[in-house]
Amino acid sequence: MTPNNDPKIDESDVFALFATSIWKVQLAADVLARINRSVRASSI
Repeated sequence: MTPNNDPKIDESDVFALFATSIWKVQLAADVLARINRSVRASSI
């Protein structure tokens, strides 16, 4: 896990997959809740 100063990101990792790097980002709970509310509201 890499240290992060962005309050929107809870944690992030970089994985080597073949010749490509893959970033995994875990959003902070409040950011994730906001996105979920927005997606649910737009699908009605």
